[in-house]
Amino acid sequence: MNYIKDDGGRCTEYNIPMLKKNLVGDCVIRAIAIALNQKYKQTSNELHELSMERGGVPNDQSIYEEYLFSKGWIKNKPPRDCYGKKIRLRYWNSQLAIVTTTLHLTAIVDNTVRDTFDTRGWCCNSYYTPSEQIKPKKVKVKSNRNTYYISENQKVMTRNIETFQTEIEKFKYGNKSAGTRSRKALMEIIKVSKQLRKEIQEAKTPKT
Repeated sequence: MNYIKDDGGRCTEYNIPMLKKNLVGDCVIRAIAIALNQKYKQTSNELHELSMERGGVPNDQSIYEEYLFSKGWIKNKPPRDCYGKKIRLRYWNSQLAIVTTTLHLTAIVDNTVRDTFDTRGWCCNSYYTPSEQIKPKKVKVKSNRNTYYISENQKVMTRNIETFQTEIEKFKYGNKSAGTRSRKALMEIIKVSKQLRKEIQEAKTPKT
């Protein structure tokens, strides 16, 4: 997951410099404008009109959800890893989504977080996607006896192997912290290996 600083076009449309002192709490308008590829003013006006009709404000979840649903977007449950824990944005893949994090909305376009600050370290809660967008599917693996699925554990295993290879190289050149990180990656590999072995064994056993 990459990151690009983006205010949704607010500073350009209002002719103000994109400085920290000029930032406002407009994450809902900003994220929606970016994800829907709309003008900032258009998005702001439409959200404010809807909120006035409903007696709320644009930052109310009920308001921006109704707006997104009217645009053909749907709500999705939080993505989770093999242990059932929520995934941080840096480890998630998405081509187009509006993600709720901690009291914040952020836009993802082409696997890139586009916001006024980097939220990749935050966990991904519920998120919104266009209804016609194809969701990632589980990988089917066919055998002679049955068909079974490989879970998210395979991605976790690959990620930890890559981490170990990177950190162990740094450790060779005297980076002690990298040694700690490589040991942590090895422990994760052991844990995930047990999970994968269990899943594969269960998949091999025919259902009665």
